[in-house]
Amino acid sequence: MTKGVRRSERRPLAGGKRQNFIRQKFEFKDLEITVADGAPGFGSVALFKFPEGNVLIHGAAGYVQLSSSDAQLTATFDGDISIGTGSDADGSLSGSEINLVASTSLGAATSKVSPVVRLVSATANNGVIHDNTANDLQFYANVLIDDAAISGEVDLLLDGHMEVLYTVLGDD
Repeated sequence: MTKGVRRSERRPLAGGKRQNFIRQKFEFKDLEITVADGAPGFGSVALFKFPEGNVLIHGAAGYVQLSSSDAQLTATFDGDISIGTGSDADGSLSGSEINLVASTSLGAATSKVSPVVRLVSATANNGVIHDNTANDLQFYANVLIDDAAISGEVDLLLDGHMEVLYTVLGDD
């Protein structure tokens, strides 16, 4: 019989249930985000949901790219993107709009296609437990477009993926 750490790792503590890490990849292709004109322009779209229960997020990373063919958007548009449990309703990325991935600069687009942007969860957001016992928790991509780059409502297309490492700690 093996002794030591390997043996201890196989046993749950105090008769508890062993919980595994879940590494899930969420992919999106041509996911439409309607961006309202404003100072700045802003919009949100639901990206993914987690299983029911208390969800402990260990970290997230991914790559995204935005594009558009709308005439109300300049070819070199710029802005910011974040991921959080709240959708952007006021043109600012804060609070629940950034509680997975903080506001990240898109960089200037070329021919209405943004550079590929790397999104990584902020250290402050890792280790946070999200209450999904009602099974209604969603994560949203929140986008801001600089005011000088938008002159009316536009539709952006989001392509990319996010990998999230999490544990479901149980339900009520």
